[in-house]
Amino acid sequence: TRAPRADTARVTAEGGNRETRNAAVALADAWGPVAAQIDASYYDSGGYYLVSGGERVAFDTRADSRELNLGARTDWTLSPLVSATFGARYFDERRDNGTELTYNDTENFSAQAGIEGETSRGDGFRADVFGQIQGFDSTFSSQDRAVEIELPSLDQFDVPSGSIGASARWWREVRAEHLVLVGGDYSMAEGDTHEDFRYLDGGFTRRRKAGGREHLLGLYAQDIWRPAPRLELTAGIRVDYWRSEGGRRRERDTTSGAETID
Repeated sequence: TRAPRADTARVTAEGGNRETRNAAVALADAWGPVAAQIDASYYDSGGYYLVSGGERVAFDTRADSRELNLGARTDWTLSPLVSATFGARYFDERRDNGTELTYNDTENFSAQAGIEGETSRGDGFRADVFGQIQGFDSTFSSQDRAVEIELPSLDQFDVPSGSIGASARWWREVRAEHLVLVGGDYSMAEGDTHEDFRYLDGGFTRRRKAGGREHLLGLYAQDIWRPAPRLELTAGIRVDYWRSEGGRRRERDTTSGAETID
């Protein structure tokens, strides 16, 4: 994302065939050590048929889509050597996937904060924290094009997920030839899915809930050596620890309520 600058405004408007439209606006300003920006964009397209005209049947539709983006960012100059930033974004998308019974919806919110700078000795550092939450819905179908029948096959009606993380790194120039960097990062992601499936006699007969959680922790070090003005050699090492936990899958019969898989 472009850094905020004082007294800045950008407006974009575009159009094309297949009912395609795109518009975006961004406004930024600065007040002493603080600069901020807000932006928004909207995209919409009527899309196109995924099947050629001679093979198209009654349930084929255009693969249209629309999406909305909203964002905000603030930068602070805390001192001549240190600055901080905070940003947040919202994203919403709807797609029709080429037939009457298939579509997907996505909604996402993310945020990030960071600080970076140098010390009086010339060392550099940066640290960040971040996170996001997301919702998702999607439908799938089975199609018999010979008799022009489309039936539902899977309904992912609630698929939430989220993640959080942090990273930090520090570097120092050792003499004039070596730049040493050390750092670490951590992230945790968690998600679930709720699905109806096994469509028989006009309705879904099974419901599934599944999900889990994953952790990733990494530590690394790197040395950049410049033995000559036009030669640079890099040596690095990284160690990762990974863990998956809380995995689960449960299914039940929607008619009787009986559990079929745990």
